[in-house]
Amino acid sequence: ESRRMFHFVDDIKAYFPGTDVAITNDANAAAIGEMVFGNAKGMKDFVVITLGTGLGSGIVSNGELIYGHDGFAGEYGHIAVDSRSTGRDCGCGRKGCLEAYASATGIKRTAFELMAKMSCDSDLRDTPYSKFEAVMLSTAAKKGDAIAKEAFRYTGEILGNALADLVATTSPEAIILFGGLAKAGELIFEPTKWYMEENMMGTFKNKVKLLPSGIEGKNAAILGSSALIWQKVIEKAIYAKVDVANYENRRNLLYSNIVDAGFDAVKPNGALYIFMNTPKGLEDGEFAAICAKHNLLLVKGSSFARPGYCRLAFCVSETSIRNSRKAFFAVAEEL
Repeated sequence: ESRRMFHFVDDIKAYFPGTDVAITNDANAAAIGEMVFGNAKGMKDFVVITLGTGLGSGIVSNGELIYGHDGFAGEYGHIAVDSRSTGRDCGCGRKGCLEAYASATGIKRTAFELMAKMSCDSDLRDTPYSKFEAVMLSTAAKKGDAIAKEAFRYTGEILGNALADLVATTSPEAIILFGGLAKAGELIFEPTKWYMEENMMGTFKNKVKLLPSGIEGKNAAILGSSALIWQKVIEKAIYAKVDVANYENRRNLLYSNIVDAGFDAVKPNGALYIFMNTPKGLEDGEFAAICAKHNLLLVKGSSFARPGYCRLAFCVSETSIRNSRKAFFAVAEEL
């Protein structure tokens, strides 16, 4: 068992001293990428569902990715949607998991089950399982193939029902579908949306958007990972200069968006918002003066701010993103 556990980040840091290193899974990286570069810009509560070989999820609540106490939160592909004793085998070693049905692998299995049950003609029957790819179903469905169309409907039913339950526990503004299966477009989105709304708790009906990825095909892994590491750099810079012990809680320093040099738009009204308490030992006026020196505006009592928080707002239209990064570091230095 010990041979299966190794400290990958520490090992990489040892080879690249002085370099910031972070690790996360593809679904979490996609969620961060969507928040900074994609269709979740300006959102604080959303979920990214990755539909590839398996089903992954990245859950963002109040502007922060949920990792759980050990970093493994968000394994929504492994909730039960069928019997744990008789459902489909899952790669995790259990049966009946969502990803065994709603994924590229899952829809392939569904197609072969339907070929055994349905007697209609289909070109899909000419391809053996070992050479069958999920994209073949999209091509066939667009040509009117009954088996392919039913495979998407059934997959959408399973996924939609599961997303309705996810909404009840997370109350997101949007759910973003990402990955190979999501590229099928309306073939998967239409049934998923219908079953999600049909089985949604009344409180949430017609409130949650189901969106495609805004970074699909744009090297999402690199975009998400770069946003993650930039967040770590900012946190390290500020925590190194601010006496964190003076805060009621380390989490009082929150980022509602992460900035990268390549980024073209930020939070509401074209401004970047960082929420934080005025450091103890400083009057609000003193803190505001420090921020003003670096072209950062401190606003208190704003509708964007939580009770007891101040808002640091930087308007992109007035200064470049690069200068905003310098300003934040300069404030951290002075504090």
